[in-house]
Amino acid sequence: MRLWIIVGWLVLLFRCLNSDVVDEIPWNENRGNCSCEIEVYEPEENYGVIKSPHYPSFESCKGKCIYRILPKADKTVTLYTSPYEITENTYLVIYSLLKTDDGYERLFHAKIQGHVNYYYSSSDSQFASFASARSAGFEIHFISHPQRYYHTKFKITFDRYDEMKEPCDYPIVEIGEKETVIQRAHKFEHASGCVYKLKAQKHDGETDGDEIVIQIYQSVETEVTVKAHDASGKLKNVFSSSYSKALMMDAEDIRIISHRISKRDEAYEMAKITARLVKRTCDCGETTLTMDVRNQSYLSIRGPGYPDLSCPSRHCTYQLSFVGDDQEGEDKNKIGVVELSVEGLFSTSDEFSLKSDYKVFVGTSRYKSSSRYIKENFVIKQQALTVELESSRDLYKRYMEVNVTNRWIYADCACNFFKDKSIGMDTTFTISFPAICDYIYCNFDVKGNHYYQRTLLDFEVKGATYGDVVILRDKRNEEHYNSMMLNHRNRYETSEDTSFTYWRKDANATENAVLTFNYTLIKNNQECGHDPVYLTADFNQPVIVNSPGFPNFYQNNQECQFIVDVPEGSRMALSIDEISIENYHDHVKIYEGNTTDSALIREYSGRVRHQVLNVSTTTILITFTTDMSNSDRGFHITVTAQYPSEDADDPYTRTYILTALVLILIVSICAGIYFYETRYGKFRRERRNNGQQTTGTAENAANAGAAPNIAGIPMNQPPPNYDDLDHFFN
Repeated sequence: MRLWIIVGWLVLLFRCLNSDVVDEIPWNENRGNCSCEIEVYEPEENYGVIKSPHYPSFESCKGKCIYRILPKADKTVTLYTSPYEITENTYLVIYSLLKTDDGYERLFHAKIQGHVNYYYSSSDSQFASFASARSAGFEIHFISHPQRYYHTKFKITFDRYDEMKEPCDYPIVEIGEKETVIQRAHKFEHASGCVYKLKAQKHDGETDGDEIVIQIYQSVETEVTVKAHDASGKLKNVFSSSYSKALMMDAEDIRIISHRISKRDEAYEMAKITARLVKRTCDCGETTLTMDVRNQSYLSIRGPGYPDLSCPSRHCTYQLSFVGDDQEGEDKNKIGVVELSVEGLFSTSDEFSLKSDYKVFVGTSRYKSSSRYIKENFVIKQQALTVELESSRDLYKRYMEVNVTNRWIYADCACNFFKDKSIGMDTTFTISFPAICDYIYCNFDVKGNHYYQRTLLDFEVKGATYGDVVILRDKRNEEHYNSMMLNHRNRYETSEDTSFTYWRKDANATENAVLTFNYTLIKNNQECGHDPVYLTADFNQPVIVNSPGFPNFYQNNQECQFIVDVPEGSRMALSIDEISIENYHDHVKIYEGNTTDSALIREYSGRVRHQVLNVSTTTILITFTTDMSNSDRGFHITVTAQYPSEDADDPYTRTYILTALVLILIVSICAGIYFYETRYGKFRRERRNNGQQTTGTAENAANAGAAPNIAGIPMNQPPPNYDDLDHFFN
């Protein structure tokens, strides 16, 4: 009994998913007690009314009624739905009707179905009208499965129009390799929208395996639903979105419904839709691969559609095995290794992995925040491999290529293969590779014991030859050290998990290569102690005060104190190199003295860089306080002792001195000008007046008509002052 209930629920779920498949009752049979036949409205009929059985009565019936409005060339048909009441298990199915060479073809447009409540009226979020394309009609199916006490009635009118402003584009569209416009971006007044069927152009009599790329452009008011069916008409895939999207689907039977998001009739902008045919398959190709290492040294695995950067909804699994690994003669001391080069671009919902029976070497999971590009080169032991790619249904740029190269190397020429060894504690070792090694591979992962633990790597390769390389790689950086750099010690500091690889490819060496490697965890006191930390800065020995773990994020709920002294008779200079703490909540305070009761010199919160602070005291207290949430890099301060002559105690002294010098200079200039004018101004005026008198006498001699000297004053004497002139006229 329980099994039958489960089967019943599965059948019901299938019917819900295939919601447009509701006309399973044969057209001419099993009509039940519905008093209706197939009503056909000829092309010459420009107006009509379609009613439910027993209209206007609410009396329900069991069965199916069909109403067919035949298309007429160059004319459109518009349906108008008046208020209706449809009970549960009762449907009105609207199809666009098109005339073809084989008769008539129906394209599903919409389904109006009953609500689980007493009745469901057309005012409850249903389309009020439907408009066809030119030369298209409608077919309406009324399917009734009434229950007791439930009632149904509806009324639909239609009109034909010779001209309609911006009608739907013709529904059946043939798609070729060139991009074809399915729906224009134009204004439309009917919220029910338009329907389309895409047909692939036949080439060489076959379209099997072809796919259609559908591009849906942005429209804030339109929702587009794309349905793909197989050759038998079974629904394979459904996609619906109101955003810009690109899809790729099998070119067998694709239906598109574009309608307004809101079901109210008013002018809105329809989304532009285009499509093109892709003449190729997205098959996975051969998935079982065998590499005969005695006769074959190279093999390439490429994802479906490579390099077309597409192929959605694919799940490909490639199995790679190796045979013929028995070596004879001088090669019997060699081991088989596999050099792998992996490159791929994967969308946010794609999944990829390259793995063996024991571990995953490279991979990317689903539900990433962004697309991921992978490029890896590594060496592993010869073993069976599985390459798996599962792409999402969205059309994104994606590709995958795995190149496999088989090699035979001496066992002494490899220390660890890719992801075989991890180091998580202080380690020092030396490995010697004989000169016979023309191919060397040594890899291990370096891991810290704690989160944000800084690690220090020291390494060198004595006897490195041309072509040798060490590759250090973490999440943020990748560094390469060539043979010239490897012959001396190198240092690399990081807080991330790091991959270390020493690699030699086909190089002729004359001496042994000796790899020396030292791995050290840089231990920081991540928490403050209960007692203050005492530090002393001298003239030639500055001290550094930083937060615990700087620069790798301090901990919360900390109370740190640092007391710093400088020698008597000296001054203290603080270089605020960096302060990166949570603004307003975490604080760095500097006091003049060794307690918090002393005068506060400066308080910091947030971010500060490259600031100098001079203090006059020989002792300061630095406190660092954090709250219970959020963290940052912390702070870094350098304290230096200076002789008193190196700088003024008061930071404003230099300003005072410069101001005084400027005032002295201004006073000196003003005094000089006054002295000059007082001492030499009188003589300058006399010389100017004498020059004017001489010039005037010469002019009088040359011009007889000049005015007479009525004052009787000799021309070679200076002019009288005002007192003299008054005496003369009196």
